[in-house]
Amino acid sequence: MISNLPSIHSSLRLRFPKSFRGSQLSLTVLLAIIFSSPTGSLKAEETDSEKTLTILTYNIYGARSGVDRIAKVIQTVKPDLVALQEVDQNAVRTNRLDQTKELARLTGLNYYIYEATGTYPEINQDPYKNNYPELAGPEGLYARTVGEDGFRGIAVLSRYPIVRQTIVPLPGGYHPRDLIIATIKFPISDEKSREITFISTHLSVNSREARLRSVELIGKAASTAGTPVLLAGDINASPNSQTLKALYSQGWLNPARDKPIQTIPVKINSKNGRQIDYVFQFNSKWEATKLGTEISDRSASDHLPYFVTFKLD
Repeated sequence: MISNLPSIHSSLRLRFPKSFRGSQLSLTVLLAIIFSSPTGSLKAEETDSEKTLTILTYNIYGARSGVDRIAKVIQTVKPDLVALQEVDQNAVRTNRLDQTKELARLTGLNYYIYEATGTYPEINQDPYKNNYPELAGPEGLYARTVGEDGFRGIAVLSRYPIVRQTIVPLPGGYHPRDLIIATIKFPISDEKSREITFISTHLSVNSREARLRSVELIGKAASTAGTPVLLAGDINASPNSQTLKALYSQGWLNPARDKPIQTIPVKINSKNGRQIDYVFQFNSKWEATKLGTEISDRSASDHLPYFVTFKLD
């Protein structure tokens, strides 16, 4: 670096007023100028030490309002990782789009995973009938959208590379559910990165037993990850439920635990308002610097998107 100082000095002198030309600048002054500038390496190090990660979970209701509207809501939050629920693929009701791929394109979150999940009956079949399991599709994993061709499932969008992925089947009451477990390569600096495990899910709406059994499998996945773990999704359980208590007993941390945030229904201050969409962390104690719902388009879905921004240590 010392051998390069004359050329740096020359380039700096060209920008100085005439009164400075010919003056002798000490090495200390030169270094102070370089490292106090916006592009100096000291500033870059400060930025690296303040890395943040924004997680968004959004039940998009099949994007019946249009993927453009859903994408606009997502872009407003500027998330790094997104867990999506009720995502259609090749369904008549939503113009046979691969909604995950299209949302990835529209939002610029170029890494994504889709998993068709659940067992939906034809529209004229009662899912609560005792004989329902016999009507289900192959191995109980026939993920038809209700009464139509196509599939409904869960998805992950990521700003950063997904280096590994695993699908874990879950119980689901009248139809099974799943976990998407994605290992994300998160950049710490230009030279270094760290792995973060991101779990996306949509738990049973009608069976507390299925939710509690699902929590057992979620805990097992998290405890074997060996990395910080983030869990996001539609948990279909209220803040004081047995499902949430079971998650807390495993060590999951909920930034909104002391002050739940209404995610359903979308109507402002509804007397039936409650939080059922969450973001949790495990194997880390990152500070949540911001959290809430995005309300720029309340009618885009029947859920509000919920997000948390973490400051990474």
